[in-house]
Amino acid sequence: FDLNKSTDAQCIEYFRFRKEDIFRLGEALSIPDKIICENRVRANGTEAYCVFLRRLVYPNRLSDIEPMFGRHRTTLSMIVKEVTNLIMDTHGHLLSSLQQPWLNLQSLQSYADAVNRKGAPLKNCIGFIDGTVRLICRPTVNQRIVYNGHKRTHALKYQSIVLPNGLIANMYGPIEGRRHDSALLRLSEKMENLEVGGRFTLYGDPAYPIRDWLLSPYKSAHITDDQRLFNARM
Repeated sequence: FDLNKSTDAQCIEYFRFRKEDIFRLGEALSIPDKIICENRVRANGTEAYCVFLRRLVYPNRLSDIEPMFGRHRTTLSMIVKEVTNLIMDTHGHLLSSLQQPWLNLQSLQSYADAVNRKGAPLKNCIGFIDGTVRLICRPTVNQRIVYNGHKRTHALKYQSIVLPNGLIANMYGPIEGRRHDSALLRLSEKMENLEVGGRFTLYGDPAYPIRDWLLSPYKSAHITDDQRLFNARM
């Protein structure tokens, strides 16, 4: 596989990035020149990173990308796993910690202003929190633990905090699919970290409790017109 032989149009179709941006992103993510997997399979950094990107372009299977890289699906799986672990080990703190330069008071105020400009009645909402259910195959053991009754499927759950610019400010998980979103919030131990002097707030669905820093829609069966309008605008 030689990325230089691909056109920009092909790169966007197969990897979702322009060719020059693939090289830039690989450098920014500290992808090494050579990747060595657990079974001693070797690949140069650019090829391994492209295998990783190609696998993330949905939908596809490992067998679908065998012709592009000339490698068996088992080898491709190992390469994807190695690059994933490398990125998480090096940059995972960007998703797990709220102590980031783009979450300073000036940035938080700009996020709140952006949400308000879109028509939200709140002037201090900096982002949105929600739980996500990711379906999995039925496990051979402990299947009841991961069974999600609401979705009627076996799953793992994640919690994300998303900013109005589309960035994920925080990601927690996975935990068992049977857990409620409020349990995700408690287990993530982000409740104390999110109290930014009472100045800003997050917005979530009705599954979340009301706090100084966390609001959710009015959920009474007999809400007023103003409350219904608030829910709609949010």
